[in-house]
Amino acid sequence: MKSLVLCADDFGYTDAACAAIVDLAARGRLSATSVMTDGPALARWLPRLRASGLSLGLHLNFTDALPGALAWSLGDVIARSYTGRLDRRAIAADIARQLDACAAAIGCTPDYIDGHQHVHQLPIVREALLAALAERGWKPALRSTRPAGWRGAKAAVIAGLGAAALGRMARRAGLRMNADFDGVYAFDEREPYRALMRRWLARCGDGGLVMCHPGMAGAPATGAGGMPSAGALSASGTAAALASVADPIAAARLREHAYLASDDFAADLADAGARLVPFGG
Repeated sequence: MKSLVLCADDFGYTDAACAAIVDLAARGRLSATSVMTDGPALARWLPRLRASGLSLGLHLNFTDALPGALAWSLGDVIARSYTGRLDRRAIAADIARQLDACAAAIGCTPDYIDGHQHVHQLPIVREALLAALAERGWKPALRSTRPAGWRGAKAAVIAGLGAAALGRMARRAGLRMNADFDGVYAFDEREPYRALMRRWLARCGDGGLVMCHPGMAGAPATGAGGMPSAGALSASGTAAALASVADPIAAARLREHAYLASDDFAADLADAGARLVPFGG
């Protein structure tokens, strides 16, 4: 049986994302989640995050204009990083801020580090990240976006933006990385999400990581202590229920959660001979 990490990105981004992640964690359908320290929903969900039993990582963000975040467009970050025009001091300072905010939020050093839109692997960013980790003496795992085989053009572009260089740096620093990477798609309905996941589970190698982005629709209800209850956001909602949230992949998040919470996913995991394991930590 092979071991895979199933990592849900964007914890803290919206109540919908947080609710889906804690729901799937309770069902044993995830093994890790990546935290956006500036996510507007993070504070409301911290107790449930800490109790989730998941590996907890930092989802380093420079491309989503969340409150308090330092953000550019993805195109600007890529162009500036590769031409040396990215503000090194600003990047270093904000990496330090996000690392420390993540540790404060989860109550320990993060188990691993990855990046929103994979910015953690870009030039200047990756050097600043490794330097910040060394300064703190932290040894988290790092997400590699390098797949073990051909996974399509989009996956190749993502990996080509810095996976090899980050891998070399991680090895020199003695930091672990996932051995394979999957879960890249266009967040559309050209192919059912179950078909995509079945393919990812079958081909992702032992020690690999599959990323996902689940969400639940509906308005959050407040439970004891002012916390939303895990069942407050119902998967029976529609994509329209999330239309008011500034989330470009809201509809895809609904489809992902519906499948991952289903018996179909449990069956597909077993058929692939895979088990979900923690990442780092």
